[in-house]
Amino acid sequence: MDMVAKDVDDNRFPYVEWREHWPVDRSVSAAVIPLIFALLFLALAALLFGMVPLDAGWIPVAGAAGGGLLMLGAVAAFVGKLSWLVRRRDSGVRHHVDTARGPGIRLVIGHSDQIVGLCALAGCALYGLCAWLDWKTGGSYLLPLSKSDQAGATWILVLASTAAVIGVLLAIAFRWMITVEIYPAGVARKTALPFGRSREEFIRWDDICVLRAASFDTYNSSPPMIEIEYSDSVVQSRNKLFDRPGVLGLPIHLVRCDLNSLLSIMEYLRDHGRARSLLAHPDAPQWFLRVERSGRKDHRSRGREGGVG
Repeated sequence: MDMVAKDVDDNRFPYVEWREHWPVDRSVSAAVIPLIFALLFLALAALLFGMVPLDAGWIPVAGAAGGGLLMLGAVAAFVGKLSWLVRRRDSGVRHHVDTARGPGIRLVIGHSDQIVGLCALAGCALYGLCAWLDWKTGGSYLLPLSKSDQAGATWILVLASTAAVIGVLLAIAFRWMITVEIYPAGVARKTALPFGRSREEFIRWDDICVLRAASFDTYNSSPPMIEIEYSDSVVQSRNKLFDRPGVLGLPIHLVRCDLNSLLSIMEYLRDHGRARSLLAHPDAPQWFLRVERSGRKDHRSRGREGGVG
């Protein structure tokens, strides 16, 4: 079905058909399994604190706190998989004014997953270091099954060191984020670089041939990405992970907005040039939120009709 414009609450912003470009598993198991794992890791966190009395000394207590932080990080990660059950209150889009391109919108980067990951790595490093120190001083609170096992203590120290190094590298990498900004004139991908520098790729709407839902490969997942196929040879594809000749990739796995609403609106703007000026309006972020809510409502209605049928 093609997208059509129709007046809604505010006739300034047209109706946009919400399309589920990245389907979400809404089955019962998709809600129950993460909840079970979250409760399991919560129980493990409580077990760690129960293993170490408060008068055991600062090393075991600090180690138990680190282990608990690691487990709570896992709890937060599994609870995060249930975000589709919660009604979104923030569009995840902000009005933004660029000195060169004027007013438009910027996709807000969500830092909660980054913070959870860094806290889990910090907890792992703290637990491993304290477990090794506890073993070194003759204790057995944190390594009860390997009190006299030097190899086990050594491995836990290696694990702690690895977690610390990964945490530092990720903290540095998080400072060099890619942000996406959308203006009436086109789409900008900005990459933060060291020493306050930045790099930008900008594609005009008239040069966009195709917009499509895609993903990029990492070591254990395939995060979502929007691919822009363009006709302007002036744009250089400079990111080997996201780009191909004639194709610019927008990594959107960390943004807070609804990805399906984002791509649906971008497709609408590509086909309806007169509507692009709406991106300069301060209320444009609410447009994204309204498209998502109406789309999810229609999706649930179709699901109920299909179930009845």
